[in-house]
Amino acid sequence: MISNRFHRAGIMICQEHALQTWATVEQMNASGPPIREEPKPKPQSNWKFEGYVYYIRVGDLVKIGHTIDLDRRLATYPPGMEILKIREGTRALEHSEHIRFSEHLSDGREWFQANDRVLQLISEIQSSVDDVIEPEDFQRRKHTPQVVHHRRVTSERAGHGH
Repeated sequence: MISNRFHRAGIMICQEHALQTWATVEQMNASGPPIREEPKPKPQSNWKFEGYVYYIRVGDLVKIGHTIDLDRRLATYPPGMEILKIREGTRALEHSEHIRFSEHLSDGREWFQANDRVLQLISEIQSSVDDVIEPEDFQRRKHTPQVVHHRRVTSERAGHGH
């Protein structure tokens, strides 16, 4: 037999289970409010993460990014990229730069228009930051494309002859 009270609430439960549920809820209410565990603190993001903030130009876009492995990261961009500025900095610095340049945002959250204002702001960084690394100090790795040789597959392999 289905309990009428629970049925009206849209809960399909038999009378026996309805009584067990009601008794459990009554017992929980009689014992007072549940003891709440303190929430565990969320791990803090590592905003003190050291590394480099870089400003590069690829065509008509400027990328502002952060990395700890500058050689490896910059080698992922096209060979025609132009290094505008590289400076020591944290992810927090990168984030603040994204906010500062946000009105010039072009694509994604790290690519900005390479207009006169953006290029001017980046050029001013050199005189306002003590720990600037000059782009001339960085030697971009030469990328030698892998040569792939195709071979002709014949049907004369063992077991495949016709």
